Amino acid sequence: MGRLHFIPTPYKDESALSLIYRCAKNNGYQNLDNFSFACGGLHFSSLGLAQFYGGIVHRILRSDPLVDAEQMEAIDSVFPKQVRIAGENYAQFEKIRVHRTLLRTHLALCPECMKSGHLNVMHSFLFSEVCPIHGHIYISHCPGCGKLLDWTHLNNFHCRCSYDLRQSPLDLSDDSCSKLVYEAFGTGDQLFFDRLKECMMASQALRAASANRSIALDACARMASGNKSAFFNETRKIQKRFPCLHRMAILIPFLRCKDQTIRDFSIEYYCNTLQTKPNSHCNKCECSDLPFTRAELKIILKPNTGLSHCIPSPRKEPLIKSLRYYKCPPICKLVAKNDDIEWDDEDAFAYPDEKFTPLSYEQAAEILDCSPHVVTSLIRHHYLKGKKIPTKLDFITTTSWLEDFTNTYAFHYEAMTKNLTKAERVFPRVPSPKADIVHKAPTLHLKKHLPQDVRDEIEHRRNTKRKPKPTPARQWLTAAATARRLNLRLNDILQLRKIGVLAEPQVRLGKYCKEYAYSIDDVEKALNWRVNHMTLDEAASFIGCHKFLIQKRYIETGFVPSVKLSLTLLSLESVAKCARHHELYTTIGGITNELALPQWWFVNKFITPGILHPLPQDHPDAIPNQSVLIRSEALKLLNAYFTKRENPVFCVFYQPESNRDNAYRVLDKEKGEGEGEGEGEGEGEGEGEGEEI
Repeated sequence: MGRLHFIPTPYKDESALSLIYRCAKNNGYQNLDNFSFACGGLHFSSLGLAQFYGGIVHRILRSDPLVDAEQMEAIDSVFPKQVRIAGENYAQFEKIRVHRTLLRTHLALCPECMKSGHLNVMHSFLFSEVCPIHGHIYISHCPGCGKLLDWTHLNNFHCRCSYDLRQSPLDLSDDSCSKLVYEAFGTGDQLFFDRLKECMMASQALRAASANRSIALDACARMASGNKSAFFNETRKIQKRFPCLHRMAILIPFLRCKDQTIRDFSIEYYCNTLQTKPNSHCNKCECSDLPFTRAELKIILKPNTGLSHCIPSPRKEPLIKSLRYYKCPPICKLVAKNDDIEWDDEDAFAYPDEKFTPLSYEQAAEILDCSPHVVTSLIRHHYLKGKKIPTKLDFITTTSWLEDFTNTYAFHYEAMTKNLTKAERVFPRVPSPKADIVHKAPTLHLKKHLPQDVRDEIEHRRNTKRKPKPTPARQWLTAAATARRLNLRLNDILQLRKIGVLAEPQVRLGKYCKEYAYSIDDVEKALNWRVNHMTLDEAASFIGCHKFLIQKRYIETGFVPSVKLSLTLLSLESVAKCARHHELYTTIGGITNELALPQWWFVNKFITPGILHPLPQDHPDAIPNQSVLIRSEALKLLNAYFTKRENPVFCVFYQPESNRDNAYRVLDKEKGEGEGEGEGEGEGEGEGEGEEI
């Protein structure tokens, strides 16, 4: 195939697949399969990979001599780049990044967009079921034959059965949420898409197999908007759908979200909603259809309840396919048996309260001028209204609940003022509302039973800001406290003593028995040592590579020293040395793995002929038993090799794992055909290989 005769210019917010379709059509090809055959094989392994930046089609479009700088920039903006953040793959568009699992793996089209000749970018995402431009639901199956649309054999938007997809029946739907997502995409609202991903993973309505996916996605979009009223409204709809299920089972995925706003909304809804314990199981309840993760079931079910009666649930959503889900029919009855789940005396849905302010038991203890243990005891004995949240907050209360407590009760030590005589200090005590609790409750008095002067003095004391009493500094720390201070495991303390970081402990008389303790000065010295060291995960995040690469290339070869604990630690100097070396140098195995190239091909093409020379072993940056290459020289040679070839079609920037076998077969064939030929004559060598994104 020669060069292309026509390079299309992208429309505003056009998808990469639409640009590929227009390129194939305007150059005289019926479909992408014929276009791929004429190009010598474009390796269209999947719909998602064909649209990424650096793919073969992107390389063809931008390498044509007809393309100027402005058009090249427009083409680059259409193709998303592959990025990896915190161990997860994302597609980086011009303004926002989207989790890679949110890209469609099957084609979905809008009939009106097909009539206009180009497709809007929103048809590429799983969270978009309605076209934001025309308000029509996307079609993924051919109305003529009923089969899934084959994106490689689509001929001018005609199915393989010759049905014209542009004449598909129109299915209008509410496009308000689709426009909301489209607006966030245009403005680059990254926070919205991060919340949308969290809501899609947490939404019980989307997890259920019988759920209407379009309605569930609209609910997730409203929740991700950051509007508290919208979140409460959608949560009420889910709760009405499962009337016998405790709200904790519905909200537990949202309470475990990473987004703080979603967690705050969930806590407020959980605290302000009232729900009575059902006497029987409602026939309309669809709780048996809900899947839960193992961690969620441990919270909502009775402690020590096994999962033997649970049924593994199929992974419906691509976003949550990495998690294992279980169905436990009937989940309503199992949750009702959990004594830790609290029920109320009446039913009432929650509504947004602008004055709602959650407080942890430590914050409540600071306001009440008592210990956190007293606050938890007040909550357990139902003196102070509070909720047990399965998060890091554990017990929480609110400012309004705390105000009700202070207006109703007074502590015994507050009522015993110095101005009262011994006879006047006898006040009726409040019995515990819950007498079956073993722990002793603090002694309280009803304020209405106290004399007016005592109540005035209590209010005066509470309103007067007291200076906090200075707490004496601890002189000794136990081994467990030392491990927590150093952010290490308990069994690492013995190893730190062996290498001299920690001094030998002293035998101290504890509360119940003798215990080993470390002085605070020794712990501070160990803390200074710990600050100057990183774990492998921290070092990998700093360098920008995988931790196994650091382990294999730098630690096992002795290039940098390390400290072997339960976690391998590296000094800051060693991390800086590895970062510099990784930026300037690479190895034969490293460069071939990064660029998805066969190692034998790279060695025969560049190392054996002497084109590229590894560092000598006496070089200060050389690694023992490793062939170290200068990264810039290796990339320069590879770019020059692929750029000078006459047919730019075979210059593949990215190859997925599934296509490497095909690339190997092509290279094996070329190796046999190209024996005796020079490097400039080997046009077919390296077919299907190239740079990584």
